[in-house]
Amino acid sequence: MQAKMCVDAAQMKGQLTMLKEQVFVLQMEGKCTRGVKVEKKLKGMKDIELEIMKMMRRTKELQLEKRELAIKLVAAQARITALSNRTESKIIAEMEKEMSSLSLANENLTKQAERLQKYRFGMIEELVYQRWLNTCLRIELQSYKNPTPKDLKR
Repeated sequence: MQAKMCVDAAQMKGQLTMLKEQVFVLQMEGKCTRGVKVEKKLKGMKDIELEIMKMMRRTKELQLEKRELAIKLVAAQARITALSNRTESKIIAEMEKEMSSLSLANENLTKQAERLQKYRFGMIEELVYQRWLNTCLRIELQSYKNPTPKDLKR
C-alpha cells in the first residue's frame, strides 16, 4: 500500500507540476493580453492628451480672437456714439462753414487770376509798344542814313 501511495504521490506530483506549468502559461498569456490591453490604453491616453492639448490651444486662439473682436466692437461703438452726438443742424452748420470758406478761396483765386491776366496783358502791351517804337526808330535811322531826295529838300 505504501508502494501504491508512493506511485499515487508521484502521479500527484507530476499532475501538480503539470498544473503549475499550465497555470504559469495561463498567467503569462494573461500578462501578455494585459500588456497589450495596457499598451492600447496608454496609446489611447496619449491620443486623448494630444487632443486635449489641441483643444486647449484652439481655446486660447479663440479667446484672443474674442478679445480682438471686443476691442473692435468698443471702437465701433465709440465712433457711432461720436457720430450720433452730432446733430443734423451741427452737420449742416459745418457744411455751410466749409462752403463759405471754399467760396472765399474761389473768389480770392479768381481775383488773383484776373490780376495775373492784367499784368500779362500789360506786359504784352508794353512789348508791342516797344516793338512799334523799335520799328519807328529803325525807319528813322534808315532814312537818316539813306536820305531820299524828298528828305533832302527839307
